[in-house]
Amino acid sequence: MLAAANEIRSEFLKNQIGKTVNVLFENDNEGYTENYTPVKVYTDVECGSMLKVKITESDNDYCYGEITE
Repeated sequence: MLAAANEIRSEFLKNQIGKTVNVLFENDNEGYTENYTPVKVYTDVECGSMLKVKITESDNDYCYGEITE
């Protein structure tokens, strides 16, 4: 059952690639979209900032992207 849940999560995160989403940053480079998808970027961002991020890749736990604004 856990394996199935992990596969569904991984597939969901993979389907976010290519989308541009609003992310509320809670740490230096980590935040969540409006639907609570976890996102990391490769640059430091001020905590509390909401920025547009283009999702470029994912793994089993996070989407990764680039700030577009």
